[in-house]
Amino acid sequence: MITIRLDGSEQVQRRLANAPSAIRERVLKVVAKRVLKLSRQRTTKQTDLDGNRYKPHHIRLPPHKHRVRKMLTRLAKRMRIVSINDTEAVIGWASSFEGMIAAKQQLGYTQTMNARKNDQEDKSPRGRVLTGPATRQQAQALLDVGYKRRVKAGWKTPSIKWIVSNITMKQAGVIIRKMRGGGNRATWTTTLPPRSFLGVSHADMNELISLAVTEAEAAIRT
Repeated sequence: MITIRLDGSEQVQRRLANAPSAIRERVLKVVAKRVLKLSRQRTTKQTDLDGNRYKPHHIRLPPHKHRVRKMLTRLAKRMRIVSINDTEAVIGWASSFEGMIAAKQQLGYTQTMNARKNDQEDKSPRGRVLTGPATRQQAQALLDVGYKRRVKAGWKTPSIKWIVSNITMKQAGVIIRKMRGGGNRATWTTTLPPRSFLGVSHADMNELISLAVTEAEAAIRT
């Protein structure tokens, strides 16, 4: 999540020093919507806050399949203004799970896995649940790493409904691990490189300040 406050610019503060709370909230909402749009545009362009291209993810596709689905676009579409008042606006996700995924993508993430521990957990009462259908969260994780299923015409990106109906929790976990580079070793480390998309770059800051000032002046005149 990201929090936007009006105290970030003296220029904006001067315009809104004595403005009613409704006007301050209106200005924040306009700025927050622009931050949302800029963040989504980064996933469309596949560039981070510094303007660098995202590092590719581990995807095992047939040699003839060169086109790779853009990363983070689905996650970016579900971003929204979580809360807003006359002093700050918070942008994030309604789901805490999606927020966790976004944080790992934004900042990068490294995890050490152990196959023996996983096997022991599979034999426990809790582990036996893994034979059940994959969760929607796992389905989304599969899509985020570029999972595709084999069809007569070649390879196709499945829907979340298809994954939940046809893949178990354990199978989903194995596929995700392998596509992230885990392989079949007893112990492995998966590393997710940072791919920042949520936030404001230095280049965006002047635009947002100008937008806030313009909106503040328009709101005060009305």
